[in-house]
Amino acid sequence: MKGVEPGKPPVGIVFDTDMGNSIDDALALALLYGFEGMGEARVASISVSKSNLKAAAFCEVITRFYRGPGVGRTLPVGLSAESKMPEDTPMLTIPLSKKN
Repeated sequence: MKGVEPGKPPVGIVFDTDMGNSIDDALALALLYGFEGMGEARVASISVSKSNLKAAAFCEVITRFYRGPGVGRTLPVGLSAESKMPEDTPMLTIPLSKKN
């Protein structure tokens, strides 16, 4: 593993996002999973600071895509419940409407 001392686990990352407003958060999460795949980091948890269930579901879909089915434990995805639920954006609804 590049960048990690032998016997030392990779650094854990807690990713906080307002997923669904623009593509930058989705790309950043994909980049973190790329580092995880190389053994240079570990996505420990994801928190969604936007009160939107589809934003949390989209983060879960990205996690399942990069980690694969049945790999390790389910990753915790936290969701803000303090504010009014915003409208769903096409960035969230279109990918989540796909069955395969």
